[in-house]
Amino acid sequence: MKHHWLILVLVLAATAPLANAVIVSATAVAADPTVSVVDYLWDAQAESLFITETVRGYPATVLADFTTDPPVGDPRAWIRKRVDNNTDFGWAGYIIDLKMLDSFTIDSVTTMPNWTGVATPVLPDGNGYFAATVDFTAAPGAYVPVGGTGQFNILVTFPGTAQFSINQTPVAPEPISLALLAIGGLLIRRTRR
Repeated sequence: MKHHWLILVLVLAATAPLANAVIVSATAVAADPTVSVVDYLWDAQAESLFITETVRGYPATVLADFTTDPPVGDPRAWIRKRVDNNTDFGWAGYIIDLKMLDSFTIDSVTTMPNWTGVATPVLPDGNGYFAATVDFTAAPGAYVPVGGTGQFNILVTFPGTAQFSINQTPVAPEPISLALLAIGGLLIRRTRR
């Protein structure tokens, strides 16, 4: 009878799912002079790393990490980026390349009203990292102006303590779009006279 209980305990222990790791801290720092990390905060309740930054050029790279306890166990976290536009053009899009040493998944992306976000599958990049791209795009006229602020959010699942890079490229409106906006503005102005 004692052996049956022992076998039952071993079977239950072997088939029970491993507990997810808990993120205990996170950091973010600028990796080049085109970006300044103004502030970052790990909020365990919201499962979010909030990063406030100013982008002056591109590509702009931020290095960040999550520390988990235990060190492995598939935690999930939001990377929530509030980005001030200090470039010399309005942003019609914003591309984020996310790289980690271990494989990860992008579970969701969210952004501002009148913007959309689409993520590519996570694949090995050929340099020992796993990478995915999130392409955020503005609806016509919903650009982030010079001096304005964009909000870009990515939900990731990863295999435990992780260091990662966030390479960012703001996208200028296409010249044809700018020309059409200018023509529309002139036509509106002309009809008011």
